Formats: sequence, C-alpha cells, structure tokens
Amino acid sequence: MNAIERLEEVTKIPEPHEILWFLDGNVVLATDVYLFKVHKGVLSLQSTVFRDMFDLSNAVISTDGGNEIESVQDTYEGVPLVTLVGDDGEDVAHLLRAVYEPRNRTPLDVVVALLLLSAKYDFKGVWANVVVQISRQYPTHLQDYDAVDNDDNPLFDVRRNGCPFTLLCAAFKANADVLLPILYFACSDFGMKSVIFETRENDTPSDCVNTLLEGREELDRALNKFIWGLPELLRAALRGGRNQCNANPPCVEAFPYSYLSDLISSDFNRTRGSFVADAYLGPGCPNCKLLVKNAVETAREEYWEKVPSHFGCPEWHVIERQLDELENS
Repeated sequence: MNAIERLEEVTKIPEPHEILWFLDGNVVLATDVYLFKVHKGVLSLQSTVFRDMFDLSNAVISTDGGNEIESVQDTYEGVPLVTLVGDDGEDVAHLLRAVYEPRNRTPLDVVVALLLLSAKYDFKGVWANVVVQISRQYPTHLQDYDAVDNDDNPLFDVRRNGCPFTLLCAAFKANADVLLPILYFACSDFGMKSVIFETRENDTPSDCVNTLLEGREELDRALNKFIWGLPELLRAALRGGRNQCNANPPCVEAFPYSYLSDLISSDFNRTRGSFVADAYLGPGCPNCKLLVKNAVETAREEYWEKVPSHFGCPEWHVIERQLDELENS
C-alpha cells in the first residue's frame, strides 16, 4: 500500500450502511467505515451497555473488551450521533444484523413447552427467561414494534406470522399476563377468519378468545376513528406548520384523502406516517409531507398508548416495569 492509499484509508468518511439504515431510526452509530441509523429501544432491549449509554450524555463507557463507547451531543441528520471508538465497522454490522435479523432456531413448540411446563412445575427462573425472550420479539414501544413487525421475518424457526396465536394461547395458560396485551394486539392484526381458525387450531381457552374478540372490536373502532380523523388532523397540521407551502393548489387541498379508507382493512404496519405520506397522499412538497408524517406518527402514538386498555390490561409502563423486574430477578 503506497502513501496515497494509506492517506485515503485514514481519511475515509464513514457512509450509511446499505441495510442497517432505518428511516425511522432515532440514533446514528458511527464506526470507521459505516454509519448505522438504528433504534435506541431495540438496542436497549438487548444490551445493558447501550441502555446505560443512552441514559447518559457526554460520557465514555469502557466495555469488557477494552474498547470504548463515546456518547456525545453531536447529531447527524437531526438525530443523536454516537461514535463507537475502536470497533470495526464490519464487526458492528454483524452484531446489528444479529439484533435486527435474529437467527432464532429455537423451535416454536420448544418455546411453548418451556413456558407451559415451567409454569406448571414452578420453575420461576426458566419461566421468567422464556417470558423475557418472547417479550423481546414483541416490544411494547411503538417504534420498536414497528422495527420487528414483518410477517416474513423468521422467528422461533417459523415465519413470524405463524407465532402470535400459539404464543397467546401458551401465555394465557401459563399466567404470563405481562405478555398478553402485546400478543392480543398482534393477533388482532389478522382478519376475522384467521382469528377464528387459529384460536380453534390452538385450542385457545374461551376466556382468552372472548377477550381477544372484544378487544379486537374496540381496536377496529379506534382505528376507524383514527383513519377518518386523518384528513382534518393533516389539514390542521399543514395549516399550523411553520413552512410555507408554495404548491398550487396547496398540498392540503391536493391530497386525495378519499384513498385513506383503504387503510381501515389493512394491518397496522401500513398506518406508519412515512407510508401514509408516500403511498396514500400522492405528490406533495417535502415540507408538507414531513409535517404529514409527523402528525400521523403522533396520532399513532396516541392510538398505541390505549391498546392495553382495550383488552382490560395494565398500561404499557406497568407492563414494562414488570418485565424489568422479571429480567433482573
């Protein structure tokens, strides 16, 4: 390697990773060659080092391997920038792909057996471990849930959409109440025919089925209200925005709001702000579309916070505290 090549290597500017760059990420991790736009919640769920780091500011944390993680107040494209000092970019990419694309080969039937038998014979440690592991695949924070909510992703040696009803039935029988609201929600995202078939196939207790059906009906009403309220919500957001729309006619009048009705029968994943702005509202200036995205996400957060109540469950913050206690027990 000649001097010029060495200089180019030293001065190389990190670039966004091709895969690990999520548009809705809320933190950027910087390494020698890559930038990763990821989610604080996803990393915090699985790493105590990152969890502690995100709670600190202007700190340097040493890992067991002798490397340092430097947390600073720098930003990149409007989100916090965290430099991973001394870590190879390719190695970090492998780690993050393991987090976002888990090669979980523990079969679903084994997970269910462990949950049910640990409850039956009161193996508290095993039970808590299984519950926590399941909870990591079904997060209670909306951004974290969005990050993993892909039917085709592998989970417990099957496709993700093959898990919710089996896990709900097992969690109900094993008194894993802390898992119920998020699993009820995941099952509610299926059509009624699938709900009836899957609950029968899994021999789900009638009390569990009744709660699921009643909560699903309430969620449908809440989603209808959310969707039908979007036009006025978006008009208000655009009228109250600081930017000046130069389009003619204005974006607020040009958006084809009638197409939003298609969202009523679709899964919750398709109500994301970025998806609604791009797929359902048609052309619009960048500033207006950003306002739309933010307004929709705010409305989704309000919808999400009420999810547990539709199934008669405690609020998310109570669930999260209980999960923390299990993980640290």
